[in-house]
Amino acid sequence: MEDSKGLISFEQGYLIAIGVFIIWIGLLLKNASVFPLLAALVGALISLIRRSRLRNRTGEKRLIDILLNDYYFEHYATLSIISFVYGVAQGALIGGALGFSLVTLIGMVFVGSELVSIEYFLSGSLGCLILLFLLRVFLEGYTILYRTAQDFSSYVRDKKG
Repeated sequence: MEDSKGLISFEQGYLIAIGVFIIWIGLLLKNASVFPLLAALVGALISLIRRSRLRNRTGEKRLIDILLNDYYFEHYATLSIISFVYGVAQGALIGGALGFSLVTLIGMVFVGSELVSIEYFLSGSLGCLILLFLLRVFLEGYTILYRTAQDFSSYVRDKKG
């Protein structure tokens, strides 16, 4: 994979373009609750693109290939599924947090306080980030237990053989 030498990367340019589009749609609809939702969807999409690029770079098998073609269970789908779920959740929660922050900023600077309740949107942004942190800790704990069980299973199998 070639590295970007430009001023901004593809993902950053894509995010900026989508951000401008979200602002335009939100202003057309005059509905502040549209921002966090659209930003969360865009964040999830960008996160999946980044996950796919990293998977290709590291040479990991695709989840669909594991599910459809691995009849001998040589590759584990569980960790790939966890990675997929975390990728979607990470993008959606970071996008949601940015969307809440964007609504707050636009509401304070351009529109006035009658459009948004600043406390509501700032707490939504903080809530997204806290939820992301808790999800990461939970999934890391589950992954540690899963890998420990795999290692113990391999150890017992090797001792018997």
